[in-house]
Amino acid sequence: MSDWIIPLIATGLSGIVTGSLAFASAVDTRSFLLHLSSSSASSEDQDEEEKKAADDDDGATGLIVKHFQVWWPCGRDWMVPLIGTTTLANLAAWFVASRSAGGSSSATASPSTWCWGAAATMIGLIGPYTGFVLMEDIDKLRTSSTEEVEVTTRRFCNLHHPRLGMALVGYGFALFGLASTKGLSGQGGGDRTPYITV
Repeated sequence: MSDWIIPLIATGLSGIVTGSLAFASAVDTRSFLLHLSSSSASSEDQDEEEKKAADDDDGATGLIVKHFQVWWPCGRDWMVPLIGTTTLANLAAWFVASRSAGGSSSATASPSTWCWGAAATMIGLIGPYTGFVLMEDIDKLRTSSTEEVEVTTRRFCNLHHPRLGMALVGYGFALFGLASTKGLSGQGGGDRTPYITV
């Protein structure tokens, strides 16, 4: 029974990671960029007094900084445990797949086995990518002056999308691993036929 429950959980969690990052890429980063573009368009039509008043209110850049101060801690508190749990679930699915393949050296060549390892790797890489590539921009966007916000926001939004790519690839591996998992088509422990023959 656990031969298919753990892979099912790992695949579901991989889908949640992918969905979370898809929302951030499709909605949040787009919202940040739209705020910047509307701010730039309106500032071209303003005279000096209006520009000074807009600078006092911080406009869209101030909105982005204030939003980031709330958005990042909430996103971090959701994604860090989710990515860690998903990586561990994919590693557990790898263990189950290699055990059900007999633990022999042929187990590592099994699509079901290597897919779980690849899924764990791709999902697990999201954390270090965020820390090494995006963290400087995240810190700037939480504390920046208005001059830096526009450039930093555009760079952050562009660099956010590879995280979604990693999650999609990891989710694809998890789906393929789940499809290759033995025992999904049977009604008991006796049938060990793969759900999809690869």
